[in-house]
Amino acid sequence: MAAGRFDKTEIRKMRALRVLLIFMLLVPVLASAQHFTKVYTEGDTLSRQGNGYLARNIQFQLDKAILLPEAISTLDSIAVFLTKNDSLVIEIGVHGSTHNPATACNQLTQGRAKCIADYLIAKGIDPHRLDPKGYGQKRLLYTDAQIQKAKTPEEKEFLNRRNRRVEFVILKR
Repeated sequence: MAAGRFDKTEIRKMRALRVLLIFMLLVPVLASAQHFTKVYTEGDTLSRQGNGYLARNIQFQLDKAILLPEAISTLDSIAVFLTKNDSLVIEIGVHGSTHNPATACNQLTQGRAKCIADYLIAKGIDPHRLDPKGYGQKRLLYTDAQIQKAKTPEEKEFLNRRNRRVEFVILKR
């Protein structure tokens, strides 16, 4: 490899690390959503159009579009960030796994994306700044074939959980 050149895998890893670092600043996971010690603004970060945040701690009741209580502090942080950066438009992308049929998964992920949008709207975010999308099984990180190669049921479930995720992407600044 020539100096200054990176292969696609290294570039993906660097992008993933950059996104993680950006949103570690943007969305601090707090013990209490009511006690923000600092509100981060767009200028405090490297946020740009197209950047995203993978929110693994936003979870729902099994097969329902109902948020679990653990999701609230993260969503409150996102609401504060969006309030302070009132020109940003974001996509709320909810992804599923192959546990359910594709049609049911599409409906479930769309309902979950709408649930998140409704929560942010209730916190005062303009609905025109939110684009909730349920991707269903369209953007799996791990295919069924890859999951079947896992050695234990726990590893298989871990890979399925990785497929079920919520991503926030900045669409417009």
